[in-house]
Amino acid sequence: MKMEKQPILLLILATLSLMLIAPFAGTAHAQSTAVLAISPSSYAYYANYTTPPTTLMFNITLTDVTNITAWQVGIQWDPTILTFNDMSVPTNNIFAGQSILTAGPDNTNPAIVVFSAALAPGGAPFTGSGIVAQLELNVTQAALVPPASSTIEFEGIGIDTFLLDKDGADISSTKTDSLYTNVYLTGDIVTHAIAGSSRPVTTASNGTILPNSTVIDTVGKTISFNVTGNMGDIVWLYTDLPKLVINVTNGDITRWNVTVNGANVFPDITQNATDTSTFGFITLTENATVEVEGDNIIPELSSMLIILIIASSATVAIAKSKSRRK
Repeated sequence: MKMEKQPILLLILATLSLMLIAPFAGTAHAQSTAVLAISPSSYAYYANYTTPPTTLMFNITLTDVTNITAWQVGIQWDPTILTFNDMSVPTNNIFAGQSILTAGPDNTNPAIVVFSAALAPGGAPFTGSGIVAQLELNVTQAALVPPASSTIEFEGIGIDTFLLDKDGADISSTKTDSLYTNVYLTGDIVTHAIAGSSRPVTTASNGTILPNSTVIDTVGKTISFNVTGNMGDIVWLYTDLPKLVINVTNGDITRWNVTVNGANVFPDITQNATDTSTFGFITLTENATVEVEGDNIIPELSSMLIILIIASSATVAIAKSKSRRK
């Protein structure tokens, strides 16, 4: 459904007992550097390595707005990829602590949602930056078969999406959309045999990684390897680390530390009962040395086993010695 600006304004402005509704369609825009954005700007998933959640959460945000008292957003997406779940005004919205009047969300058209809100009479206009609303979209099963992508964008710019100041004038703003993607990545899968482990470390990348090239540092509790390519290339990197090889205490995901050429990076990290996986992108300003640090690493665990064996042997020897004395 295409909702024009005038009808929804009539609803809000009549409720607010504002006068001279008719002229608003031609009201001059208030000067503004405001940015109205759908955040995050990108939800990117890679079907062979990362899995999207069932529901995507977006914040509709305003930056550097002055004296806003009412807003309306119209947002659209590809309904074969994403479907509407919910849209609401969170408690920490820009008018937090004040009474507001809302209209919508209207999702009569499965590809569009229209939602609006305004301060109740006597409310104080908002100046600054903050959250306007939250939007939830469901990922369809079709979207799990890549390639799949959909722009989440402000629909009907200048008609369905607008901001009003305390005088009822339009506040001009820059609109920033979002993009959902779920695609396959192509590259090489490389395995690295680990002494003492029945399972290898597995890496995958569109850069070059040599098989069996991992280096284990038992003191630093790290596994490292080199990714090579052309200067300036952006390469993706996936690692699968068996927990029998390297792990962190209590499965605390925040204890993992990943660096590229000594600088901290923050890839996506997922864990299950047996493995830890990392996924991220690297810009090759030079050949990249990737290092993953945990709390425990296999040679260290093997050494502990040797110590236990020695201790057990010593216990048996002492017992036999006492037996002979008798």
